[in-house]
Amino acid sequence: MIDALPVNEFEAKRVQTRVVMKIVLCTFLALVAAVGLSSGAVSIELFELFGGTASELERTVFNQIRGPRVLLAGFVGMALALAGAVLQGLFRNPLADPSLIGVSSGAALGAIAMIVLGAALNIPEFIQPYSLPIAAVAGAISVTLFLYYFSIRFGEFSILTIILVGIAVNALAATTTSGIELTLYPKTGMGDGQQANNPWLQEFPDPLTRTTWDNYLTVSEFDAKELGFYLETSTF
Repeated sequence: MIDALPVNEFEAKRVQTRVVMKIVLCTFLALVAAVGLSSGAVSIELFELFGGTASELERTVFNQIRGPRVLLAGFVGMALALAGAVLQGLFRNPLADPSLIGVSSGAALGAIAMIVLGAALNIPEFIQPYSLPIAAVAGAISVTLFLYYFSIRFGEFSILTIILVGIAVNALAATTTSGIELTLYPKTGMGDGQQANNPWLQEFPDPLTRTTWDNYLTVSEFDAKELGFYLETSTF
């Protein structure tokens, strides 16, 4: 027979467990932040930095590179944790995430709209570096507000309505944002042609396509047919 704990003792154990978990997580966060601030191409001794004996290079790297990056990473992690906790609490499902109701697709749609239409909007120069994340946040907020007002349209808030409409919004946004991602990069062996006349650094053709340095595109046969770029197979 299992002895049940009194309610007060059970609550006390829960509070104690939460306190211990908070201490452990805060300690782990501090250790990760210390490693992120001190490790890298330029090693920084945090005791020397806070003691005022660090070099000018170390202070510059800390103030302009590592400090802002670690701080930004912390805020982004907190925002993601808060968003996940809100959605999981709303749907009462530990596996819920923003993609379930189309919030992620709305953010992607907002970002793509800014990429395509941003040049025609005459955005002020001081806002241009932040226009893409602002558009993504605006797209996510727009989808969230649309789901909320649609769910209370009939006078009763329904989680099932949010899920169903969210799936529809997700599918609609996915048809706009899905496609082929193009990544451009110089090949290590071929280079970009800037060292073509350097006898000590000869740039050789690609071993498979035998292409020399220039502007060229390699794509699979299936994708070429889908994009309308397919040509008849040639034999060299």
